[in-house]
Amino acid sequence: MKTKTILIGALMLLGLSAYAFAGATFTVGSIPVTTVANSGYTERTGDITFTTVAGSDAIVTGTITINYGVPITNHETGDGNIKLETYGSCPTVSVLSHSGTKVVLGLGAQDAAASCAIRMYGVRVAVADTSLTALDAYISSTGNAIVAGQTTVRVIVSIDAGIKSFTGSTPVTINAVTGGSGTVTLSLAENFFDAFGVTVATDPSQDLAQMVKISLSALPPAGITLTFPAYGYSGSTAVFTRCSSAGVPSATTLAITNTSTSKDVYYIVTTDTDLLTAETFTFAVSVAATSTPIYTTDPPITASASMALIGTATPLTQKIPRYKEVPVGAAQFYNLVGYGTSTLMIPYSVFNSTYGYDTGIAIANTTADPGPTYLYLSTGAIAQTGAMTFYFYPQSGTPFSYTTTAGSPGAGLLSNGKLAAGGTYTVMLSQLLAAAGKSGNFTGYIIVVTQFTNAHGQYFISDFEYFTNGAQILVLSSGRATSAEALDH
Repeated sequence: MKTKTILIGALMLLGLSAYAFAGATFTVGSIPVTTVANSGYTERTGDITFTTVAGSDAIVTGTITINYGVPITNHETGDGNIKLETYGSCPTVSVLSHSGTKVVLGLGAQDAAASCAIRMYGVRVAVADTSLTALDAYISSTGNAIVAGQTTVRVIVSIDAGIKSFTGSTPVTINAVTGGSGTVTLSLAENFFDAFGVTVATDPSQDLAQMVKISLSALPPAGITLTFPAYGYSGSTAVFTRCSSAGVPSATTLAITNTSTSKDVYYIVTTDTDLLTAETFTFAVSVAATSTPIYTTDPPITASASMALIGTATPLTQKIPRYKEVPVGAAQFYNLVGYGTSTLMIPYSVFNSTYGYDTGIAIANTTADPGPTYLYLSTGAIAQTGAMTFYFYPQSGTPFSYTTTAGSPGAGLLSNGKLAAGGTYTVMLSQLLAAAGKSGNFTGYIIVVTQFTNAHGQYFISDFEYFTNGAQILVLSSGRATSAEALDH
């Protein structure tokens, strides 16, 4: 009797278990995206399919959860443009939620078992700030079952750089005194076929087409203008159009000078790129000396490129697509030769108020001359006007500097603090120290950089009673790191 009772109970339990787990069984497949950009915050993922197994029970009310393991970045409103298609006799299927790392699908119930296939696509994820090189999604289900071993599917085959390289053609040679001009062609190479994609008209799931941000290392020095083109080309086809940082096309050139408010230039795709070819896009930048002489001690500026629009993973109200800024390349625009400067050295100078010693300094701007015929030289100087910067190196203490400006001490300067061609600037060391805001005595050497060529000078040390000694100021005319200096005067 006891054995019969146990058998009846076991049969009842089996019956309840069969009922509790009744439902369809799905196979899972995917059509993964081949490659996406590793700087992307809204990268596409592949299609995922769910197909009922022949002979399985009817679909019951339940859910399917797809966990991508990285943030989902579709817009929050509605279904976030996550699309579902059904084939066969499927019940109602909908996107219940898409937040965090998960998409949850809701399934209605079938009246009777029948073949059903569900395709989900359009999910976007943030892969920037990760070290992933591929992406898998993890599947779980309530109410219905997933075939064993099919709970993981690949949705992105490769996560890699979107930009392969960003280079420039040969830099333009500009003479700081006589000028020069030319064109540098910037070349932006895709790292995979569809890195820069298509327009919104072709793919309305995006809010704007993909962009590129070209950033200068610095604004050009006064006298040099960089003019960026209205369009960027793939071969002879205009693919990119210059735009605002928000992606609004302007289709005009952009001149960047030392007074510009931004050192960034943006372009947006306005003609579909070739999705079957890794293209190289070119941007012809005009480089010109618009005024001379050019005064700078800074290195030539360069440019890098980043995929754009620049953004973050959240908030999800931002435009799609968007990217983390990852600059690529250092394309150089020009080489500056014949710098419009002179570098002088006073190897010893002193100011001592106790003993009455001071140093007198005279610097001449000799860019005014009678010309090559009367000089019996191949060329004469080009008249220039410029300020002077004094770099002080005391025997003890911290080095400091002073640049002449309006109100500078001494004699011979123009009202703006510059020395005109043919002029001579005379000043005492004590006056320069006071102008630089320094008190106390000074003993050390001074390097002077003038914003004009052909500077020469003398200095005198005196107690103004019994002792005076002077010499010509040295002209430093060679690379200091690699060769012995000539003591030119």
